[in-house]
Amino acid sequence: MQSGRNPTRGNRNIGTSKQGHGGDNRQRIAEPHSKHGPTPCYFERLDSSDEVAITVGRREFRLIVEHTRDDAVHAVTIDDLVRVLGWLPNADITGIGTLLLRQPKRREEMLRPVWGRIVFDGIMPNYRGPVLMLEAITLGSIWKWSHHLKPDDQRELQRYRDLGFDVRQTKRDFEIHPTLSAVRAMQLYHTVPHEIGHWVQYRSLGPERFEQTSHQEREDFAHRYADKFRNEARAVGHLPFERLISEARLNRHGLRSADFI
Repeated sequence: MQSGRNPTRGNRNIGTSKQGHGGDNRQRIAEPHSKHGPTPCYFERLDSSDEVAITVGRREFRLIVEHTRDDAVHAVTIDDLVRVLGWLPNADITGIGTLLLRQPKRREEMLRPVWGRIVFDGIMPNYRGPVLMLEAITLGSIWKWSHHLKPDDQRELQRYRDLGFDVRQTKRDFEIHPTLSAVRAMQLYHTVPHEIGHWVQYRSLGPERFEQTSHQEREDFAHRYADKFRNEARAVGHLPFERLISEARLNRHGLRSADFI
């Protein structure tokens, strides 16, 4: 009997911070299982959404935009994503067919918060293959991290500061106050190339060797890839750039402006 878990789908916590999750560890996010083979993970099961085709260079992607809650927004716009993907080497994004701007459930935000993820073997409506995902952000929240941070978490906190987050140190913890511009910078300038870095390493090593590498090795590779992209893009004046948003363009695509504005 097949368990339904495909190890080539990669680490589902890729790109996440382990700090500030909160919540009761006894809570779980329901995962479906089937004796007939792999089934979609919770982050692949879509609610109301729209779909468009976008072009990056000479490559076409299927972009799915899941509708956001009233208190949430997609920080990265379609044109933002097209621009940054266009600056990455074409060979590095080859094989990825679907992009997803996803609205996480509240329980997922509490138990498994992520900026985004790369799924190597995604199961989506009418598609199976690699999927690059970015998650909507709930505005007005405050995240708290312990003062007792491991070296990786210290570097992550500094990355937050560098990308424009308001980080305040109190007697008990660090408070991180996210804004739309800071979240956009994190997702666009770090998460996207970070996840592409995972994809590059995965394709280079192959599924079996990739699975044999440690989580730390994978994260180190992806961070180096993202840092290199960001440094080079800044050196030539690509980054930072203003948020690219046009209600008229969204309307032409048949997308809801409320998901971005």
